[in-house]
Amino acid sequence: MLFGLSNDGYMSYLNSTIQCFIRVPSFLKHFISELWEKSSDEYEYSVHTPLTNELYQLALAINLKTDMPNLFAKKDGKVYLGHIKNEIDKQTNEYIDENKEHDVIEFIEQLLGHLIEECENKETNYITRTFMNSFQIIKTCTHCNKKKFDEKKSLIIHLDIDDLCQNEQQSYKLEECIKNFERIEQIIDQCDNETCDFFEKDIQKKKQTIFIKLPEAIFIHLKRSKKSIEFPFTEFKVGTFLKNLEKKQDNDEYTLVSVINYSTSNGSDGHYFTFSRDQVSGTWWNIDDDKLVKIKDIQTETTNEAILLLYVKDNLLPEVKIKKTWTMAKVK
Repeated sequence: MLFGLSNDGYMSYLNSTIQCFIRVPSFLKHFISELWEKSSDEYEYSVHTPLTNELYQLALAINLKTDMPNLFAKKDGKVYLGHIKNEIDKQTNEYIDENKEHDVIEFIEQLLGHLIEECENKETNYITRTFMNSFQIIKTCTHCNKKKFDEKKSLIIHLDIDDLCQNEQQSYKLEECIKNFERIEQIIDQCDNETCDFFEKDIQKKKQTIFIKLPEAIFIHLKRSKKSIEFPFTEFKVGTFLKNLEKKQDNDEYTLVSVINYSTSNGSDGHYFTFSRDQVSGTWWNIDDDKLVKIKDIQTETTNEAILLLYVKDNLLPEVKIKKTWTMAKVK
């Protein structure tokens, strides 16, 4: 369990991000593997850079249960992770304003994107295996019925609740939202079929985005809404409602391991904190920078500020006896 993270005012997005990453076994395992330590061009693994070396130290400390402040820069006895952010800044020439809270969704996509760029193989590597979702976009001309297929990839599944759930009910299950993500939409686009009467002219088309491959760990972004979203903590069986997934595997069940919440109660800039599941005991904790509070009953814990869910495949997690639970997340 990693806690005691320093927040000098606007670091909660980084602290919450790290709380998620350390709960993905395959992500940590990569950095403590012999292949990474021997990293060279013949492997698909990333080369050693200042950023990956920082993550290596983090993974090593967690794996060995080492005293964190001995490995990381510290202020007032608390672990300070700002140097990880600084390495991202150096490599991308992008400065994250230290005088306001950065968007955690944007930061996670930025961080994972940079780690992919550091890999020898940009298409198949430990980041794409662990976090990359694959979709197929199908556009059909309503006049000639020609279909056009495109592939799209994303590190985070973004669910616009208001767009996906447009009827009058105020509560939805996460499965419903994801199924609606695959719904057929009507769009205006040009037809590229030369035999079509509307070739290169704007015409109504049908568009459908379908999931074709899910990674080992799934980030799901719940975009803000007045509706309530009910999401499973265990036994999240994606294969039962996503029928187009390729290479159906024996285990298509996922378990929730972390929830990033966003609160604006303490100021206009907002603040991130995390609900995280202990990988050994199954106990849930409310982790807010250097504060750690045990959650006695996750079902009754207030989660109306949840914006990001992290699910990991069951067969990659240590066996923990936990009861199937549901909770209501009201995303404002």
